[in-house]
Amino acid sequence: MYKFSLETVLTYKKNIEKRHVQEMGALKQKLVDNQKELSKYIKEARLIADNLLEEEEGGINPAEALIYRSSGQVARQKVDNKKKNILSIEDALEKKRFELSSALVEKKVVEKLKEKDKKKYFMELKKIDQKKIDEIASMRHKKN
Repeated sequence: MYKFSLETVLTYKKNIEKRHVQEMGALKQKLVDNQKELSKYIKEARLIADNLLEEEEGGINPAEALIYRSSGQVARQKVDNKKKNILSIEDALEKKRFELSSALVEKKVVEKLKEKDKKKYFMELKKIDQKKIDEIASMRHKKN
């Protein structure tokens, strides 16, 4: 029965690949969530700016204008922070892609070794079987 001597290594490499795929999936979901939040923050900042413009056209007291401007600054700060967060996630995602790529290459190398080892094993079995067949044929030939 065939048994690959590096089967535990191959299993380990497969587990690493699986972990990287899961982590990459989580990062992609985090990126999508953050992009949705960014969109929400941008809409919020625009709404505040539009409201301020409307109020200024209709006449607004300085205290209310200050509140709108302050709210606008907070909204823009949220947008800036979210953009930085998205860049950070994109960097982590790129790093994870590289790690996954490396893990795939390493797994492929071990799989190739297994394939070659298995081929060698079955060739040896075939040689042994042929040798037995030759011995049987030789014995029959000697008897006749």
